Amino acid sequence: LTGVVGCRTIQASLFHVRARRDLRAGKWLKRCLLRSRSPIGNTLGIRCVMSTADNLRLAFTEEAKNRALYLVFAEKADSEGKPEAARMFRALAESELIHGLAELQLMGDKGSTIDNVRFAISAEENEFQDMYARFLRDAREDGNEQAASLIEKVLKVERAHYDLLREALLELMDGRDVAEEPIFVCRTCGNTVVGRPDEACSICGGPAEMFVEIP
Repeated sequence: LTGVVGCRTIQASLFHVRARRDLRAGKWLKRCLLRSRSPIGNTLGIRCVMSTADNLRLAFTEEAKNRALYLVFAEKADSEGKPEAARMFRALAESELIHGLAELQLMGDKGSTIDNVRFAISAEENEFQDMYARFLRDAREDGNEQAASLIEKVLKVERAHYDLLREALLELMDGRDVAEEPIFVCRTCGNTVVGRPDEACSICGGPAEMFVEIP
C-alpha cells in the first residue's frame, strides 16, 4: 500500500483487504479516510472523531478562507454594478473575521510579537521552499503554463516575505520595533517592499502606480 492514494482507491482497497481479512491493512486505510475527512468514511460507517482543539483549528481555517472569498466576491459585485450585494459580502467577511479571532483566542495561539514573527518566518519558509515549489513542479509537468507563471510569482513573493520577516526579527530581538518606513504592496502580484517604489515591480513587471501603501 502506498502513502498517497485517492479516495476511490482507498475505498476499493478497503473492500479488498476486508475480503482478504487483512485487519492491519484495513485499519491503515480507515485512518487514511479519517485524516482526509472523506465522505466515503460516512458511507462505510466510519465515524471521524476529532478533538475540540482540532475542530477549532479547522473552524479557524474555514473562517479565514471564507473571509478572503467574500472579499473577492464583493469586488466582483462592485465590478458588476451591484453595490448592495458587495456590501453584503463585506459584512459577511467582517463576521467571519470576528468568528476566526474568537476561535484563535480559544486556541491560545497568539504569542508575543517576537513569537508571532518567528511563526510567520517558518510559515513563509514552508510556502516557498516546499508548498509552492511542489505546486510549480506539478504545474509544469501538467503543461499548465498559466498556473506555473502565477505560482512562480507567488513563490518569489513568499521568499521576499521571509527575508522581510527575518530582518524584522533581528530588530525586535534588539529590543526595538521594526524600522518606521512605509510599506507598499503590489496590487498585481502581492510583492511587498519597504519604501516607496519608483520603478516597475521586480516580480510581475507591473508599473509603480500599482503599489499601494499599507497604513
